[in-house]
Amino acid sequence: MNQFESEHNPDTYFHTLGPELTSALQQIDYFVAGIGSGGTFTGTARYLKQHHVQCYAVEPEGSVLNGGPAHAHDTEGIGSEKWPIFLERRLVDGIFTIKDQDAFRNVKSLAINEGLLVGSSSGAALQGALNLKAQLSEGTIVVVFPDGSDRYMSKQIFNYEENNNEQEN
Repeated sequence: MNQFESEHNPDTYFHTLGPELTSALQQIDYFVAGIGSGGTFTGTARYLKQHHVQCYAVEPEGSVLNGGPAHAHDTEGIGSEKWPIFLERRLVDGIFTIKDQDAFRNVKSLAINEGLLVGSSSGAALQGALNLKAQLSEGTIVVVFPDGSDRYMSKQIFNYEENNNEQEN
């Protein structure tokens, strides 16, 4: 199934991830997720809005959600040159635009400090949640890590900063 074409994409998350989150946690105040096709965010946010949760989208620099121009970025799995087909604007309480360097720094930090092997879209989502946390005095934030690092190992995702510093010199 192609997530960018299946009309069932958001509904799947409405019926699965949304209920799973509210069942697992007593209180959710904020939801943060990266935007690729928009299906995960839209379906989950539709469900969570019924529970009065504020929902925040994450995109890499170079994506167009915040109205900026599209350009290349290294964060894979999220970001778009046009508004994603499944993303419903009415569900978005805010958008965090994340630098590639921050996403990859989080990828490395999650591996070293938490034992979580995630991809760059997860690193970007974490940065969005950290940015949101910095604005809050309290509240429970749920963040989605949609990808593992296994698909990106050959791209040296744990050495992003070192590799980019070498290219600049």
